[in-house]
Amino acid sequence: MTLILIVSILAGLPSGDGAIVMLPGVPVHPWAALSDTQLEEMWTYGIQGYQVTRSGWSGYIISGPEGSAQILEQIAETLETDSIMADSSLWARTIQLVWNTNAMAGSWIVEDSFEGAPVLPVRTSRWLEAGEDTLIVSLPIENSVFLWGGARTGENHLTAWRGVGTEVIPDGASAVNVLVTCSVEGSPGDIMSLEYTPSEQDNFWGERWAPLLCAADSLVLRQMSGGLVNRNSLVWIRGTGGQTFCPWSMVPSPSPPAVASVEVEAVPGMIPYLNTGDIPGILSVPMPGNAGSGARAAYAAALLERIVSRMALPSGALCSGVSSEDGSVVLQITGVDWSRQTALEIIKDELTPIIFTSPEYQLLNNAAVKAGIPEMNQQDTITLLAKVTGFLN
Repeated sequence: MTLILIVSILAGLPSGDGAIVMLPGVPVHPWAALSDTQLEEMWTYGIQGYQVTRSGWSGYIISGPEGSAQILEQIAETLETDSIMADSSLWARTIQLVWNTNAMAGSWIVEDSFEGAPVLPVRTSRWLEAGEDTLIVSLPIENSVFLWGGARTGENHLTAWRGVGTEVIPDGASAVNVLVTCSVEGSPGDIMSLEYTPSEQDNFWGERWAPLLCAADSLVLRQMSGGLVNRNSLVWIRGTGGQTFCPWSMVPSPSPPAVASVEVEAVPGMIPYLNTGDIPGILSVPMPGNAGSGARAAYAAALLERIVSRMALPSGALCSGVSSEDGSVVLQITGVDWSRQTALEIIKDELTPIIFTSPEYQLLNNAAVKAGIPEMNQQDTITLLAKVTGFLN
């Protein structure tokens, strides 16, 4: 049983459209239901997402550019078919999480109100439902984990990516807004003085994803006839050593296939998301040449993102091509322990044998759609990439 929600800009997104998929279980293999064609479409249109498992629900959040709602709905319908399993995690056992049994499958387009939302697959904490309590346990994990339901009236989702923030957890007929953190060491007293001081990375991540998490909390809360209540309950898991543990999981959407095998069509009226800003704390590798214009830079950045990912990066590393209106291109790379100079040398070494050959025609088409320009011919593309990467002046 699955609910699909297409969330428009009116639902609080800063720009673009979003989808929330709620499942009555945890996906066995997150994102596995998507085809290579759908992954190629997601890359081309700038659609990204996370498989999210939080205390109150499990499923997906997906974000795309304005005008992408129909594509998002198709992706969400595919994710409905995920194989799911019961949640036997440490966190689910600790606060006794159980799914409701009357969740209805269906889809709903959200405009400016959540009125009329159907029954959702949400999870109740039997531990919270039993009344105010304090639970302190010592477990073989590296960090300490806190959940506190006392006097938390606000919400914070900017820091969810690093395991800190608020969420709404059903506790029977009502729900509790709790603070969860897995990155604060010390005692419960440290929670009382915890202030949200988002970093530059938090703001960058939260601009796109916090509104969707907030919308999901609102949808969970709407299922509770008793509304939101204060529950001065505390869970303190004291780490005694071991692996890092976080109550929430967020699995990012996968990269597209190494080689593009399908041509993606432009959607009238939809402008794909482009990477145009620096990601704080990420290795940035400026390309030595210039594309000559913002549009050509966007095209080159898209192509280099795919080419460098398959040619120069180790398994698990990710590359994002970033363009600027002045024609400059920067590659932002995660998952490597390289300096900027080392990265540039590795990239140029790997590109040397192929820089004067054209990528597959499907990739040329999709990169042009992504950049919002007419497709360039192979020779012009080769010359552009060679100039941007410094092989030609």
